[in-house]
Amino acid sequence: MRQLLATLRHRPAPLVGIFVALLAAASVTTWAFSLGNSGSTARLPAQRLASTAVVVTGQHDVTFTHGHGTSATTSRTALTNYRRLPATLATTLAAIPGVRAAVPEESIPLALQLPGGRAVTGTSAQQPVTGYSWSSAQLTPFTLSTGHAPTSKYQLVIGAALARSTGLRLGDQLHLAGRPLGPFTVVGIAAAPGHNPAGESAVFLTQPEADALYGHPGQADLIGVLAQPGTDAGRLADRISSAVAGQHLSVATGTGRGAVENLAAANDLANLTDLGGGAGVDLILISLFVVASTVALSVAERARTMALLRAIGATPGQVRRMVMLELAILGVLAGLVGYLPGTWLASFSVHGLASHQVVPASTQAWSSPILLIPSIAFTVLVAQLSGWFAARRASRIRPTTALQEAIIERRYPRPLRLILGLAALGGGGVLSVWAIRQPDASQQLEQAQYVLLAFMAGIAFLGPYLISLAEALLRLPLRSFGGAPARLASAEVRTRSRRMAAAAVAIALPVCFAGAVCTVDATQAHASVTQGRQRLAASAVLTAPGPGLDPSALAAITARPGVTAAVGLVPTTVYLPYPEPVNTSAEAVTAGPLTSLLHLDVTSGSLDHFGPGDIALSALVAGKGGMNVRVGQRITSYLADGTTYQAKVAAIFARSLGFADALVPSGAAGGGHLGTTTLGQVLVGAPATVDVTKNLTTIAGSYPGLQVASRTVANAQDELLTTQTSYNNNLLLALIGLLAAIALANTLVMTSLQGRDQLTLLGRVGATVRQLLAMSAWQAIQVTLVGIILGAAAATVGVIAVAKAFTGAWTPAIPWTSVIAILAAVIALTATATLGPTAKMLTRTTNS
Repeated sequence: MRQLLATLRHRPAPLVGIFVALLAAASVTTWAFSLGNSGSTARLPAQRLASTAVVVTGQHDVTFTHGHGTSATTSRTALTNYRRLPATLATTLAAIPGVRAAVPEESIPLALQLPGGRAVTGTSAQQPVTGYSWSSAQLTPFTLSTGHAPTSKYQLVIGAALARSTGLRLGDQLHLAGRPLGPFTVVGIAAAPGHNPAGESAVFLTQPEADALYGHPGQADLIGVLAQPGTDAGRLADRISSAVAGQHLSVATGTGRGAVENLAAANDLANLTDLGGGAGVDLILISLFVVASTVALSVAERARTMALLRAIGATPGQVRRMVMLELAILGVLAGLVGYLPGTWLASFSVHGLASHQVVPASTQAWSSPILLIPSIAFTVLVAQLSGWFAARRASRIRPTTALQEAIIERRYPRPLRLILGLAALGGGGVLSVWAIRQPDASQQLEQAQYVLLAFMAGIAFLGPYLISLAEALLRLPLRSFGGAPARLASAEVRTRSRRMAAAAVAIALPVCFAGAVCTVDATQAHASVTQGRQRLAASAVLTAPGPGLDPSALAAITARPGVTAAVGLVPTTVYLPYPEPVNTSAEAVTAGPLTSLLHLDVTSGSLDHFGPGDIALSALVAGKGGMNVRVGQRITSYLADGTTYQAKVAAIFARSLGFADALVPSGAAGGGHLGTTTLGQVLVGAPATVDVTKNLTTIAGSYPGLQVASRTVANAQDELLTTQTSYNNNLLLALIGLLAAIALANTLVMTSLQGRDQLTLLGRVGATVRQLLAMSAWQAIQVTLVGIILGAAAATVGVIAVAKAFTGAWTPAIPWTSVIAILAAVIALTATATLGPTAKMLTRTTNS
């Protein structure tokens, strides 16, 4: 402890560097655990069902069984759509003691076409306009503030908040976009209690009209139970559970009502947990690089001190314990201090995700003091592991040898590091060949991340050898351009290769990881755009705001002059038995000549007679890295509402990016199980000589809000959506950049400070301040160039594997703007962290 205080008093830079690295690791650990627990601990408030005591729904998960007999295992995944239940169940529930009313509820996605032609789909993706029967208004409860309840077919009541945002008043007329109905008249405005957001999206219809739009006669999404005054909700839920036992229903009360009210939001919270776990592991691994390199530099900086301790009688064990105790203390302090920035970062991330509608707006970051436990435990563990390897050699070396090496640094590390480095590079090479030669894209993507880590580890181990090789190659060009300062810089790099290698690896880190993330995103976006152009063969694409077009539009479109083919697409979800069950984006297709309108690049099987009982899968899903299925094989899947769908794999297709990973017929399992009754798109085929767009526009009067786009316009719209980078990727990239920047600045500052003795000596033999600054600049240029090349090389093979998986080609799409920005940031940070400390040291030397 006395040695720690003495070091802090006289030469604090090494310990400060370690503390900064451990602080970054602690903050990232706190962020990951906070984000992961935010999803599992968050509670969704009941809004639309605020006045209910109990809510009854169908089971909102599906169960997959893997294996047979005693080795069989089961796994569950949550549904994002309601598993409907009989509306007549409300009569049974109403007879239970303590129940005041049991009200079936039907949720109907809508879009409003206002008198001026503006379409309103909702205040946000999390508050879309939704229709209900007026009888379900009591579940919130909504009360009429003006007007009356709907009593005839084309009358409706809207929520007060929705009325304010749209400017609608009593007597105004509007249409439902994409529906051949109306016009509807606003006959009432209803207010929800307090500041309940349900009023921002609710539209109420008569019961017959709601039943017709819902499209599932005799069924409901859920049944809300209102309790008699004085009835305990928990006891009432127990009675209801007993009454519906064996019917595969779920009974929710208390905070569970919010999750039942919005299944998609509950699934978003689960995804937040996955983000904290998945991204957290990647960031923690990067922080491990940061801490390990910083600890190694710190121990190397104090090699002379440790040698002197050995020379005056300190045992190897005492030296090791001194280093380990220092690191343990710094780890605990960093874990404590890292709590605040880590929780702030988690809160910032959650607010950003909420503002981009990735998670519910009510989600809050989890900031319990319990987070201190994993934060401190991880930082202490990483510090101890890094310190053990660094201190082991420093304590075992003979004092005379240690003193000699403290003055004349070993150019190359021990043979073990060489062996490990060659093994890592060899492993990366084997993995890269293995990834590129995989027969399907899913396996190539799975292997790419391991290729990246293997090459980065190899570069870290072989840094001194690589920096020496680079110095030999750059020696003549630098001497030609830089004169004496450049020669001094080359000599410094050559003799201090281990220290310079640490700086080069710190530069390679952000170039590798940030560059890889940017390039992979750009490659995927480019592949989506390219596949979208290749995929769409229709002459025109018809859509409508909000949920889409009424199914009757398909017959009206087919009857128009010049139309030779028309197929409807319904965006939906299919649950597939991956190695783990997962909800997969899918498109349901109506009957028709699909292959003439969509060129999906079918690699095996056929879509010519695609119909009920069939399923088509993308190569990414069907490959060995996914489900590992073949054409003709039968699989058990589940449709959007949880209905079992036993299907035969009819085809495997390659062009899935920006589209879907599964294709099912709209009549799968008897129809009506897709989560919606509307058509998201209608693809239309026509001869090139026919202006089909003009012919189709004439039916817009029957289907308000109908939008007709040519193939060129439809492709341009898809490209605009595809090229928008997701907030999740930007968040991950920002955190990687933050960690890498800390590692880079920390390492370069420490490396520069370690050169103070050389600068002092050169100054005493006649070198000017200008020459020494020039030498430092040339040294920074050399190390930066090597670091950039090494980082780019480490990322290249992994990125190529991803490009091969996404596009089938070897060339990734390089986002030059992002790449230049990354390089500029790295160069600016390198110059600041190198020349700043050097200039300060030279100023002090000159003044003294």
